[in-house]
Amino acid sequence: LKATATVTLPAVNATDNSGSVTLTVSPNVLSTDHYNIGKTAVTYLAVDPSNNQRSCTFIITVTDLQHPIISGFPGVVGNSLTIPLVTDPGSSNATYTTPNITAWDPTGISSETYTPSTYYSGGVFQFQVGPTPVSYTATNTYFLSSQVSFTVLVSDNQPPIFTSCPSNFTNTTAPGQPTLLVDWPPVTALDNVGSSRLQLSQSSAPVGYTDGSLFRVGVTRITYTATDSSSLSSTCTFFVKIID
Repeated sequence: LKATATVTLPAVNATDNSGSVTLTVSPNVLSTDHYNIGKTAVTYLAVDPSNNQRSCTFIITVTDLQHPIISGFPGVVGNSLTIPLVTDPGSSNATYTTPNITAWDPTGISSETYTPSTYYSGGVFQFQVGPTPVSYTATNTYFLSSQVSFTVLVSDNQPPIFTSCPSNFTNTTAPGQPTLLVDWPPVTALDNVGSSRLQLSQSSAPVGYTDGSLFRVGVTRITYTATDSSSLSSTCTFFVKIID
């Protein structure tokens, strides 16, 4: 890329009744030469031996149509790019270093911007679970722009963790009683993306037994299932044994 344009000047001729004419051009350029962006006035001056003069002036206009060249983009310029990540261990975010994107233009780069503006090339950032679109735009001194964009897609791959899960225990019914009221400490779980969206469910085998209910003699398996917003789940299982 160049900040100039190659222009071939039109043929200019002059005649005079004296039969002799001196023809000069200003600025002193070749018939084919490079012209800077903008407007350049070219003047031909014809002078005869009696110093009679006549001039011809025209304007050469060079317009910049070349957009900045972007480098350092990990994808194909002009195509969208998705960067898949998983959450950092124990975190609801993923750490990612943005590409070191730069731009060049023969006329100069007047601005480089990221959207959202919190990001910049080569920076280390935390991205939340889900898609985050990011774009980079470079603009040259003649307001022509080039843009690339990518989406950082963070997935949660960490299931919930039970922070309180009862151990197996055995209780005895009172004399003459076929059942026993059984309860256990609260079952709790945490998730790296946030416990507020954590769903906790409980089941039993045989079915029908819950915390604070009457248990018959025998062994009952109690299972708690914690499911997070990414449908990842963990289980807490313990056995309740009731003897007579």
